[in-house]
Amino acid sequence: SKRATTYYIRCRDRSPRQNTNGESKPLIILRAPILNIEEISVNGKENGSLIKGNSNKIPIMIEVKTSGGAEDGISKCSYYLDNEYIEFSETNAIISRQPFYPDATNPPTHYMYPIRCEDIAGNRQDFNLEFSLEKDMSAPEVVRVYKENSNLKIITNEPADCFYAVQTNDCSYAFSEGVEMTSSNDYEHFLPWDTEMDYYVKCKDEYGNEPIVNNNFVCSIIVRGSDYTSMP
Repeated sequence: SKRATTYYIRCRDRSPRQNTNGESKPLIILRAPILNIEEISVNGKENGSLIKGNSNKIPIMIEVKTSGGAEDGISKCSYYLDNEYIEFSETNAIISRQPFYPDATNPPTHYMYPIRCEDIAGNRQDFNLEFSLEKDMSAPEVVRVYKENSNLKIITNEPADCFYAVQTNDCSYAFSEGVEMTSSNDYEHFLPWDTEMDYYVKCKDEYGNEPIVNNNFVCSIIVRGSDYTSMP
């Protein structure tokens, strides 16, 4: 909490009569509490996280949340680059934000930026922002398929959204044209088991990577319901 010190001030002029205030004027000075770094996130993940993307320039959004200080968390944050501190593009607030577009051509790449946040009273906090980049151009792979109760269960090697079409004999359909599979944890995906059906399954990850061979869209897997009659 803010601690207050009160000074009572009277003034006298320099005239021969030395006119003087008859009543003191209070001057209250508040001592601000320490400015705190409440939370740091990199693309919604904690400081020091690995960030993946499918391009050479992976967009990064830094958010710094501050509390305490002279104005209940309002501060200006800056990052250190090329021998100077550069103010965040969105700051002078409780949550300061700064985008970066670092190069991920040679993954994994580690980045570190010294960060400084300071409030109007001069309270300051310094810390290091860190994250690593990894360029991900691979589509999710289906690593296992089996029958579970009345469903066929598909397991992918990374978090994915999976869709299917039936009896198309073609894997070039758009994801918007397929039926989205239900998912329990982004790795496990389910579709209804029917021995009369062939399912043309396509999966894509959170970066938009989908199965492509020789510039042609293909299926992640073709599942024939008649091939699965029991648990593995």
